[in-house]
Amino acid sequence: MRRGVSISPPPGPPRASPFVGADTSWGRRREGTCPRDAEASVQPLQTLLVVDDDLDIRDALQDVFELEGYAVLLAADGLEALAQLRQVESMPDLILLDLMMPRMDGFAFREALRQNTSFNRIPVLVASADLDVKGAAEGLGVAGWLRKPLDLRELLNAVKKLSHLPN
Repeated sequence: MRRGVSISPPPGPPRASPFVGADTSWGRRREGTCPRDAEASVQPLQTLLVVDDDLDIRDALQDVFELEGYAVLLAADGLEALAQLRQVESMPDLILLDLMMPRMDGFAFREALRQNTSFNRIPVLVASADLDVKGAAEGLGVAGWLRKPLDLRELLNAVKKLSHLPN
C-alpha cells in the first residue's frame, strides 16, 4: 500500500528491483493508480530526464521521482533523449544517464550534449553497472556517478543536490 492506494502485483514471478534493498515488485506504473495523478495542481520541484534502455528501471525511477515531486521525462536511448531535448519548452534540470544502451549509448549521447550549446550546461548523473563507472564518468565530464544496482537513498540525495545546480 502506497499513500493509501493499493496496487496489486502483476501476474507471474516478481521482477527484480533496480534498487538495493528496495521492493518494487508491485509492478509497472499504471495511469490512475498513483496519488500523483490526483494531485495535478502540485507544481514539480525540478524536471529530470531519465535515459535508460531498461523499461523496468525507467518505470521504477519515474515512480520514485514523481512521488518525490519531480517531473520526469523518459528516454530508452540517446537518440530518443536528444529528440526529447529538441522538443521540450524548457530544459530538464538534470539528466540521469545509463551508459550501455542500443542505438546511441551514454558515451555518444554525452558527446552530443557537449557539442550543443543548448544542452551542454545540463548536469548529467551517470548510473551504470559498469565496474569502472567512476573512470568512465570522469572521462565524460559529468556532475556525478552511481553504480547499479542503485541505492535509493544515495540516488535521491545525488538527484536533489545536482538538480539544483545552476544551468
